[in-house]
Amino acid sequence: MRVVWSPKGGVGSTSIAIGLAWRRAEVAPSWLIDVHGGVAAVLGVESATLGLADWADATDAPDDALARLTREVAPGVGLLGPGTASIGGELDVRRLRSETLAVGPTVIVDAGTHPVTSALVAAADRSTMVLRNCGAAVAMAVRCPIVADEVFVIVEPGRALRGRDVERALDVPAVEVPFVPAMAGATDVGLSRAGVPRRLARALRVA
Repeated sequence: MRVVWSPKGGVGSTSIAIGLAWRRAEVAPSWLIDVHGGVAAVLGVESATLGLADWADATDAPDDALARLTREVAPGVGLLGPGTASIGGELDVRRLRSETLAVGPTVIVDAGTHPVTSALVAAADRSTMVLRNCGAAVAMAVRCPIVADEVFVIVEPGRALRGRDVERALDVPAVEVPFVPAMAGATDVGLSRAGVPRRLARALRVA
């Protein structure tokens, strides 16, 4: 289970999570778990009625409940949304990890800035922070208590900071990801389901 998150909202963690899920689906099935509830709109698909919060609340959920709640939104990519209720800090993340491992897909969790991020990261195999090359965002990341295994730095034109600067500040490996206007536009109008722009896909091949 790989958790994609950010200490600051609006930096592009959902775009990175979508890109990673699409990339993994090229070789094996992947699940994209949406904790905060924004992925369906970005993909331009209708939000599912039932989802992760409903699974968490069920005391007698069958073994294949998560698989039943996951729907295919692209070839090899299943989406599991938050469902009818908000997801709180009581989410049993270890149970979530255990049951997704039993099913077998690569799991990408788009946590964004959700309060349950810390617990998700503690149970994850990999913690991926997403930042823009902005001094305020990096300063916030330095103060953040959540541990990252790596940081994806979305490099916007006109800003002086680069991946190596973020790497030194946080003492974790940094991957530079170009700011792709086509992805930002697709996110705004709910067309990301159509695919990941080539420049972003190339950057994610090292991830």
